[in-house]
Amino acid sequence: DIEITSFDIYTNSAKSETVEVYTRQGSYKDHELSQLGWKLVYSKLVDQLGENTPTALGDFDTGVAIPANMVQSFFIWTDNVLRYDDGESNVEGTLVTSDDALELYEGVGITSKFSGKYNDDVFATRVIKGVIRYDVVPPIVFSPTPQPTPNPTRRPVNTKAKKKKKGKTRKF
Repeated sequence: DIEITSFDIYTNSAKSETVEVYTRQGSYKDHELSQLGWKLVYSKLVDQLGENTPTALGDFDTGVAIPANMVQSFFIWTDNVLRYDDGESNVEGTLVTSDDALELYEGVGITSKFSGKYNDDVFATRVIKGVIRYDVVPPIVFSPTPQPTPNPTRRPVNTKAKKKKKGKTRKF
């Protein structure tokens, strides 16, 4: 399991603009132009550093937990244009890069925020330039308590605290 905590992005120019990050469980397909099902996880005025220097957004108010083997989509919006690369395969969903915790796939670029016409405002395939910041979260393991409890419990009791491994990043 991982928890996405932030992104670093590249933008067309250096200026202060609001950046919004939305997420949804599962694929973005068929949801590109509708805000339904998207959750806003970040909205702040950011001093963007332009096309040659990454802009660190800082931590989300709440990290986005992603269980192992699950798909999570993200939509990053600013009035200042995000920098991206054209996808190499020209096929949405093609693997771009991965490590032992995270996989990044080719997606789309959108010129409007949850509006417009698919043929005019959605461009495939795109790969955003930036960094994904995340923590690896080990799964919770339930084990018997060291000493038997005086009375049986209805659920297993977790005797080990959940710990995060901090500081993972994935450049894309």
